Order: sequence, then C-alpha cells, then structure tokens
Amino acid sequence: MEKMTEHLTERDLADFSAGRMEPRRIQAAGAHVRSCETCAAAVDRSRALARSAAELWDHATEESEATTPQRVPVRWWPAIAAAAAVLAVILGFLLFARKPQSTPTPEPPRATARPPKSAPPVPAPELSDGPYRIRISNSSPDVAYGRPEWDALAREAIIAGRITVAQIAALHSSGEQSRGSDDDPDTTTLLEPTGVVASQRPTFRWKGPAGAEYSVVIAREGSTPVAKSDRMRTTSWTPTHPLARGVTYEWQVTVFEKSGRTQIVPTPPAPRALFAILSSDATREVDEARNAGAHLIAALLYAREGARADALREASAFAAENPDSPIAAALQKSLAAQRGEPTRTNADQ
Repeated sequence: MEKMTEHLTERDLADFSAGRMEPRRIQAAGAHVRSCETCAAAVDRSRALARSAAELWDHATEESEATTPQRVPVRWWPAIAAAAAVLAVILGFLLFARKPQSTPTPEPPRATARPPKSAPPVPAPELSDGPYRIRISNSSPDVAYGRPEWDALAREAIIAGRITVAQIAALHSSGEQSRGSDDDPDTTTLLEPTGVVASQRPTFRWKGPAGAEYSVVIAREGSTPVAKSDRMRTTSWTPTHPLARGVTYEWQVTVFEKSGRTQIVPTPPAPRALFAILSSDATREVDEARNAGAHLIAALLYAREGARADALREASAFAAENPDSPIAAALQKSLAAQRGEPTRTNADQ
C-alpha cells in the first residue's frame, strides 16, 4: 500500500469527494488521516467529503446484500472495497476524535463560612418636645434645643428619670384643718393654691362640711387684705382682679356652719396658708418655652421656681406628645407624687 508522507491537500479532498481518487491513494489517505491530527481535522471540516463517504458506504452496503453479484461490474469492486475501507477508517477516527472525554463531575463549591448578618442598627428612640427632638442613648441624651441652659435642664432630668420641684421654706402648704381629721365630715381643709403659682388669678379650692357657707380673704403676707369674696355655698373661688407677681400672699377661709358656728381656717396657732405668684422674669422665660411648644422645658422651668401644679400640667402635655415613652411617663409621675412640703429656702423669696 502506498504510504503518504505529506498532509492531505485541498485537491485530495476534492478528488475524493468527486470520486476521482485512486483506490490505493484512498487507502494511503485513510492510513494517514488515522495518524495525523491535522488532516483528521481537515476531513472533519469537509462536509462534501463526509457526504461522499456516506454515499460510497451506502452503495457498498447495497451491493454486498444483492443476490446477483453480476449486477455490479467487476472493475468497481476494488474501488468500492477501498472506499468502504477508508470510510471505516475515517469514520472510526472521527468517532474516536469526537468521543467526549470523560470529565470528572465538578465538585460543588464548598460553602464558605460567612459571617452572620448583623441586624440593622436600631435607631435610638426619640422624644418629641414640640419642634425639638431628644435622642435617647446609653451614654447620654442627645438634646438639641439650641440653648445650653435648656439642653442641660432636659439632659439632667432624663438621666435622673424625675423632675424635682423646688420647695420654698417660707411657703407652707395648705391643707391646715380647722379641727378633727380628714374622715370627719365637719373638717374644713384648704387645698390650693400652694407653693408658687403662675397665674395672677389662681383658683382657690377647699373642702368643708355640707350646707356651710364660705368666704375667702387674701392678704399680703403680714399685711392688710387685698381681696375678699362674698359669702357662697361653693367650695372654689377665683378673684376678679390679678394679684401682683413676685409677691407672697396668705389666705383664709371663713366657714359659716349651719349650726350658726363660725370658724376661720387655718385657725391659729396652725401655720398660715401661704402662696406666691411667679415672678415676671421667670414668667417670661417659661412663656418663651411654652410659645416654642417645648412642654418639657416649660415643666422644668416651672419646677425650678417651685410651681408644682404648672409643672405637672406641662409634663402631662409632654407625656401626651410621647404616649409610648416610659421616660415621659416617669417624669410626669414624679411630679404627681410630690406633695410640695417645704424643704429648703429660696433666696429669691
């Protein structure tokens, strides 16, 4: 058999496709293709060559199965046999070349340990004081009123968890009784005003025996009366004229019992019922906070001056503005729990 020493040329491929290649050349080409990767790739790319080889293979198969071999001229058998041989060689080589290489199944990627996802930071709780915001943190409240004095007041109260009312030693609380005990229906008790009040026309309240009539007298401390009510059956009264700011007053209730007996409450030697009207300077500062909508600051300023009832009103407004805040609730409760007993002297009074 002729042995090829050169690669298949385009002409070789064309001759084979057209049926012009000699059988010996076909056999040599088949042997060469089997050992030459370059020519095998060329054969693989030749679609026409593949069709020619397939036709020769089919034709050779049909002829070999015929019952009368005489139908095929003898001169064609060598060529058919050679074509079939080279076709088998080429197809075998192509099948071998195209056989997919077994590739190992890729291992699934190993799960790399990822750091646990940290929960998103929880925003610090905030308190609203009108247009101002107070952020509560573990270290210290972040207040931003824009005024150092207000910032310090709010920060101190929030850290302490309470609002402390300044008590004026010179002012005694009301509640001095004419006689008996709280359970005695004939007892008369003065309720308010006590301590310091913001209003220049505070409401006077007391409780006493049923069916009695009452009269209220207001006087400057140690001086003559400045206001007096008519006799009435109600247990509250508001003066018609404003009282002076920054002044301390005392008040008494005269009780006219149904039995005809008359009592003055408080009766000496019981302590006098004293109260003071908030000064003009303190009023301006508190009004500035109230006008700005800063209820907490107003409560703290009132408490600093000893005005417990007014401080409690503003603290209640602050708690209503922050209904879910335990801090706001605690500040309100701390004021409600204080009775206003004098504990220290206020140098301004």
